Amino acid sequence: MSTFKNFEPEDVVSGRIQSVSTGLFSASNPFFNDLTYTSSIQTQTTGSGDFDVKSGLYYYDVYSDDPDSGRETSEYLFSVSYGHIEGAGSSDTDIDDYRIFPTKAVYGQYRNLLLTPQDNKFTFQVDDLTSSPGTTITTVTDSDDIYVINFAAAKYKDKLDPGNFEITLSGSMGSVSFVDDSLSQANQSGSVERSVYNMVVGSVATSNSNAVLNPSDGIGLFYPRLGIVVFNPLKLSQYVGPELNTPGSGLTNFSLQHAVFYDAISKGSNIKARSTEQVPTRQYFVRVKNQEFNYSNNPTFVKSDGVGTILYPQFYNDPKVYITSVGLYDENRELVAIAKLSRPFLKSFDTEALIRIKLDF
Repeated sequence: MSTFKNFEPEDVVSGRIQSVSTGLFSASNPFFNDLTYTSSIQTQTTGSGDFDVKSGLYYYDVYSDDPDSGRETSEYLFSVSYGHIEGAGSSDTDIDDYRIFPTKAVYGQYRNLLLTPQDNKFTFQVDDLTSSPGTTITTVTDSDDIYVINFAAAKYKDKLDPGNFEITLSGSMGSVSFVDDSLSQANQSGSVERSVYNMVVGSVATSNSNAVLNPSDGIGLFYPRLGIVVFNPLKLSQYVGPELNTPGSGLTNFSLQHAVFYDAISKGSNIKARSTEQVPTRQYFVRVKNQEFNYSNNPTFVKSDGVGTILYPQFYNDPKVYITSVGLYDENRELVAIAKLSRPFLKSFDTEALIRIKLDF
């Protein structure tokens, strides 16, 4: 009676990659997150003096639960920030001697990360559908400033799912939902994935493969593989409220525009997102032939006579057992994994089984 069986080389298939898509947020609420929190410590802008600058002057970290409560349920989700090419909206101290220009640093950081070396400013696409029926005139507009949502790498994993991202912003003019236009672009150019998509007015529910998304109006840019969404403040002010507009080119306003942006996200109370992870897999094909594994070591199969006599005589030549699980062992015959069958498999001299076990690494 076989107890252990070695795999043949053709029984093990390695090098397979499987895409696994999951909700970006908690397991209990994987697709919709309606509450976000910031830390009262992290959002501080200065410490003991003007030279003690805190990270809150550059960005706000956003959590799934109150991080100041000490609860383990608080997870870091994303950061929000505001950048201006000339440093507008920075600290009052930049008017005088210190000149740290946090908004200028933020704009430069994301420009270096997201744009080509030849690009000096963020450019947003505008589609004009009113010029003549059936034609679209596409223009671009540069922006001196940006709002940014930067998702935690542990959350978006390999990428944010294009077509499954939606965010609602709320302000003095009401609430507006925005989605990426990946489905619309796929309808135009096939299934080739792009590195960046436009943000347009719409919702995940209505943005399916048969729907035509709203035209791009220079609202924002969606970078799925980097987990970053960039918005055009001027356009957001036209849709959501003038409070989201830029403070202008002067340096007289300690406005903390990223706090204004977070307020619009918090009031909107709607972020839908899914992430994708490329998971390496290995498959084991367990081949159980008709002559193998037809007897059992289970105590109910034998008599308690100390010699292992089969309890039922009819099982001498025609045994019946059920395969319920398969154990994988290392070279020292130590159990390293167990695969459970969805239902027991009846095994006898008249039956064979091929069981595929898939392990994710």
